[in-house]
This record gives sequence, structure tokens and C-alpha cells, in this order.
Amino acid sequence: MRAIVRAITLSLLLVLVLPAPGASGEGGGRDRGAIEASRKRAGVLQAKVQALVRRVRPAVVSIFASGPSEIGPGFRQGAGSGVLISADGFVLTNDHVAGWAKDVSVTLAGRRVLPARIIGRDPGGDLLLLKVEAGGPLPFASFGDSGALRPGAWVFAMGNPRGVSPDGRAIVTWGTVTAVNRLGGNPRGRRQFYGDAIQTDAEINPGNSGGPLFDLNGKLVGINGRIATTTQLKGNLGAVNTRVGYSIPTSQIRRFLPRLMVGGLVRHGYLGVRTTALQNGDLAVSFVIPGSAAERAGIAHGDIMLAIDGEKITGRVRLTNLISSRPEGQRVAVRVRRGDAERIFVVTLGARPEDEE
Repeated sequence: MRAIVRAITLSLLLVLVLPAPGASGEGGGRDRGAIEASRKRAGVLQAKVQALVRRVRPAVVSIFASGPSEIGPGFRQGAGSGVLISADGFVLTNDHVAGWAKDVSVTLAGRRVLPARIIGRDPGGDLLLLKVEAGGPLPFASFGDSGALRPGAWVFAMGNPRGVSPDGRAIVTWGTVTAVNRLGGNPRGRRQFYGDAIQTDAEINPGNSGGPLFDLNGKLVGINGRIATTTQLKGNLGAVNTRVGYSIPTSQIRRFLPRLMVGGLVRHGYLGVRTTALQNGDLAVSFVIPGSAAERAGIAHGDIMLAIDGEKITGRVRLTNLISSRPEGQRVAVRVRRGDAERIFVVTLGARPEDEE
């Protein structure tokens, strides 16, 4: 599918540099020929993209959930999207879509509805693993390398936004990666933390939650979960999508998936240090929490934080992302500078406190 990326780039360049049809002058004939060739290439590109969507669409599912309300007496219902990640029926989605539910069902493309069991939950990271029994192999999405994504990369989101697809076939929106290693934060009223997220302008609407983000190889690179909205009072529109969406990267999902498959709840890692940004750009440890993973490993006040598992620490947000995107109990190599020497500490991460911002 690298040809698709090249073709998109070429088509955009041709649109920018070629004159409009009907341009006059000596080169008019040559220009018209080049424009026609560009149109043909665009037609071929469109056919390839449509074939790619047809190939991955059967792995995308709709999810419906119901159960007792968590905020008082009554009944709650919800809906979202998900993606099959194995032929034997494992489904990934967001925890906020169905992690709270008593009854969960999955609608496959073509309206087939299957009951689903909750296998594992990651409430803090907003991931949920479900299992369906279909009596045979199911189409599924293959994992891609989210770590290879860079701003400007083309991606597409799929799901069932606002339940507009009655037959369960996924809706497609296209866009680009606008940023990587983003800190989604902890939204008010929720204990969810989107660290190291992919930011995209591929439109993600209510109902897209839990659906896949694909690259142009048709590989799963993220699970869509959150959007930024703005309040639009004119016309009584309320919250309006700003086309700033966040997706949980597969690099993080791979770390948590084995624990999710075992079942139960998983928690995110915690180092246990407070840091101060110095004027020269270094990040210094200003306080080590007593009894924390950092203290047990030997990290001390004044250490300069350099890297986690070889990934450079560029500031507080990057440090938070690198730690929070790993599960409790994972061993990480923390490289610091102490005085004039560099040292590496192997740290077994603790559990992130639920009230930690």
C-alpha cells in the first residue's frame, strides 16, 4: 500500500501545480494531456482506496450495552464501535462504551448480532476486551506499527457514529495524523487517562468510540476514544466537534493486551517522582515519593531524567506518557544523569493512584 501513499502525494501536487482546464498558450495542449493523466491516476487511486476499505470493513463492529445506572436508580443504555482482533472473536473497544454494562451485544457487518462477554478492563486507559462466539472464524484486523506514525500521515477512522448505519456496516472518515505522543489528560468526572495518544483530524463522532484507526496499509494503529469539542450557542447546537480526535496507539495496546486476555482489571504504571524543569531544558527529580517504585530502584533527588527504555524524555508530559502507557508491574530501564555520570536503574512500575492527575 505504499503506492497509495505515493499516489495521494502525487495527486495533491498535481492539483496544486497544474493549470485549470481550458488554459491557453503554447503549452495548453500539453497541460490538458497532463491534467487528463492526473485524472486517470486519481481514478486508479480511488479504486485502490475503496478496495482497501472493503477489505478491512468486515472487522469493524457495532456495540450495544445496557445495565443499571451508575449514578442512581434506573437503567442505562449505550452504543459504540469496536474491532475484531482475532479469528476466534476477541473484540477491542473503549471501556466507557461497555465496561460498566451487564449485557453487551456485538453487531457484525451484515446485521448478525452476537452476545459478548467482558474479558478484561482497563478503566484508566479506556480499553475494554470483549469475546464473542460465532461458531467459526471471523474477519479481523491486523496490528500495525503506531510508533512509525508521524504528523501528516494519512489515516482513516471507521465505526458506527450516532448509530446511522442500520446494517452494522462501518462508516469511513479520512484525515491525517496531526500530532503524536499527545497527553489527552483526565476529563472532568472520569478516571481515564489518555497518555501518548495519536491526535487526528479524521472525524470521530459520538458512536465512533472504540472503533479502529487504520493506516494506509489497512493495519490497526489505534482505538478511537475521545474528541475535543467547543460550545456553539448559535443555533442551539451545543457541543460541536472540533475535528481534534484522540486515539489510543497500538504500541500501548500491545503492552496491555496480554493482561486483558487473562481477565479482570489492569492498572497503569507509576514511577513515583515529582520533577522540575530547569532553565537549560533538563528535567530534574525534585521529590521521590516514599515507598514508590522509584525509591525502591534507587532514583534520588537531583537526578536528571534522560530516557525510559531508550526513549528520550523531552519534558514532564513525555515522562508522564512513557510511564502511563505501560502497565503496573512492567520493568523499565530508566536512564538518569547523576553528577557527571549517567546511570541506568531497572524499575518495576507501581500502580498509578486513581486520583493522580
